[in-house]
Amino acid sequence: MLINFEVLSSCTGKIEKILKKEASYIYEQEPFCLVRTSDGMLVEITSQFSGYVKSMKAVLGQTVTPETVLIRIEEKLSHVCVGSD
Repeated sequence: MLINFEVLSSCTGKIEKILKKEASYIYEQEPFCLVRTSDGMLVEITSQFSGYVKSMKAVLGQTVTPETVLIRIEEKLSHVCVGSD
């Protein structure tokens, strides 16, 4: 079984660099793009999930907000850890 995740932008700004490509593997907390905010800060956008990049929605030069989907990740259920006591 496959699980799909969407990762949203954590800030408002313009995409300055894309670090991952479709079909590549991404790890939790790994940066996949850089966003330049209106105050000039360069923010690394990281994934909250591990898996294969199913689709890269981020486009170089695109203006994004915290509601913007940047990347879709797909992972096999057998690889997803579920915590339990």
